[in-house]
Amino acid sequence: MGRPATIWKLIGPRPYAAAAAALLFILQAVLDVVEVLVLERFIDGFSVLLTSFATLTGAFVQLFGHAGEILQTGVMSEAFFALMQLEAPDGTRRMPPADYAGDGADGSGEIARLERVSYRYPNAEGFALKDISLSVKRGERIAIVGENGAGKTTLAKLLSGFLVPTQGSLTLGGIPRGELMEDSCFAQISAAYQQFGRYKLTLAQNVYLGDAMEDGGTAKPMDAGRIRRSLEWAGVLLSDKPEELLLGKEFGGTELSGGQWQRLALARCYYRQRPILFFDEPTAAIDPLEETVLFGKLEELAAGRTVLMVTHRLGAARGADRIIVLEDGGIAEQGSFAELTAQKGRFYRIWNEQAKWYQA
Repeated sequence: MGRPATIWKLIGPRPYAAAAAALLFILQAVLDVVEVLVLERFIDGFSVLLTSFATLTGAFVQLFGHAGEILQTGVMSEAFFALMQLEAPDGTRRMPPADYAGDGADGSGEIARLERVSYRYPNAEGFALKDISLSVKRGERIAIVGENGAGKTTLAKLLSGFLVPTQGSLTLGGIPRGELMEDSCFAQISAAYQQFGRYKLTLAQNVYLGDAMEDGGTAKPMDAGRIRRSLEWAGVLLSDKPEELLLGKEFGGTELSGGQWQRLALARCYYRQRPILFFDEPTAAIDPLEETVLFGKLEELAAGRTVLMVTHRLGAARGADRIIVLEDGGIAEQGSFAELTAQKGRFYRIWNEQAKWYQA
């Protein structure tokens, strides 16, 4: 803006020079305004460019952040489909004995037996379980405990038939696991997992998924009365019309808390009503006071059934017929609560450590 004043000094005070100076002053003022406007547009455009670049960078960060999960899902999916295509030695598949899971708790018969079983997950360097031998009787309640990474969930999945051993022998109802039809194994089990599904469907449909298919692969009709009873049992009847209550904010539905989603998973398990119950930390997302009430309900559900429970809360294992203590992929101890506390071994030490949290 100081350039017209300099020009005025150069051309002097002559009239025509004054007019020329005025014209130049106006012209320079116009140029300055244009310069400012162009600069502002440039800055605004540059800001938009920076914002867009930051958004794009964030998207790439999220994409690469999920790359590991995507790869892991692909590996596990490949292993799953490979498992589903396994054939028995004679090229056929068999059903387990009709009564292998049973409806009673008379203690007769074996549901599962492991003989020197080791298991390694696909692409893993080490074994999750090593040289495990044990059996499960019909109607028995078994709690599997141990520190994180000890192999608790892996052992329960082997005993349930969800996994096939890498080494050793697994039989279900006396038949080698590799010779059994997958659907026939899973059809006997009701399960509730720590990593439960959060299905963005209606409340009723979330329960119905627990028992939606016939053995032949056709869809079962939805039992509205049984769904309502299941929701009431789990304490998650959030609407008088569960078939209309959509879940998940993504579609404008109701968003549940972690504890409510886990209760819904337990409602699916109750709706299914199978002779073998598989619980993997079934109350991990639920408040302690509510957890006590739910464990009482799980005790009722377990009556007359075989139970496999994975838990890090040793108090929940107290009512089990047998407690299996895992350490570094092997069985460190097993026995009843009274037997293990009398031995004053690993279970006893962990029990005392957990008890300190509840002592004044």
